[in-house]
Amino acid sequence: MATDKTKVEKQPDLDRVPSGIPGLDETIGGGFERNSSILLAGDAGSGKTTFAMQFIYKGAQDYDEPGVYITFEEPREALLRHMSEYNWNLEKLERAGKIAILQYKPHEVQKLLEEGGGTVYDLVNSIGAKRLAIDSLTSFGLLFESQYQTRENELELLELLRNWKTTSMLVSEVSALDERRASLDGGGAEFLTDSVLLLYHSHKESERVRAFEVLKMRGSQHTERVFPLEFTAGEGISIRSKM
Repeated sequence: MATDKTKVEKQPDLDRVPSGIPGLDETIGGGFERNSSILLAGDAGSGKTTFAMQFIYKGAQDYDEPGVYITFEEPREALLRHMSEYNWNLEKLERAGKIAILQYKPHEVQKLLEEGGGTVYDLVNSIGAKRLAIDSLTSFGLLFESQYQTRENELELLELLRNWKTTSMLVSEVSALDERRASLDGGGAEFLTDSVLLLYHSHKESERVRAFEVLKMRGSQHTERVFPLEFTAGEGISIRSKM
């Protein structure tokens, strides 16, 4: 349910999960619906990995919601190094059992589906994870020969996450500027997930700008406006929703 308002009143009828992204929650009625699935799609360099990691980090640090971050392509060491510029002590939270950062190959996730979760489920269960991020769903989709196979396996993955009762963010490495295509990721994940967020990294005159938009928020009101997205050293990403 979209609206052209900048701010959407908090909806008390749903259990909400704070995003951890300053400026975002007021545009979506107070946060994500608990145990929902969120597709985060965007251009190269738009901030998808930082956004997803901030969702996990802030959940553990500020809201006592442990989280699991699964990376398919970027090595764990490189991920930790790149996130260090925001002064996020991820390793401290790992030692405390508040977060877990796993490096997997996409085919290993397919094996997890066959096993009903396997070691990842054991980890989610052991730390009491309330949040989960997968970077990226696009890499997972490349395992399959047809759009039908991709869609079926993504459905199975989303059902698995719902059974785990985690609020889950899935990154899609495609151009948000091409949002009107039949599918953002090859399998139609934008139709399967509860929410779709778009990150833009586009040209404006002689410079590149970053922006944020809520494309879909199932069962919730959300703004239809596009907002500037900002990176701040030592802090992370924020949405400039007060315009």
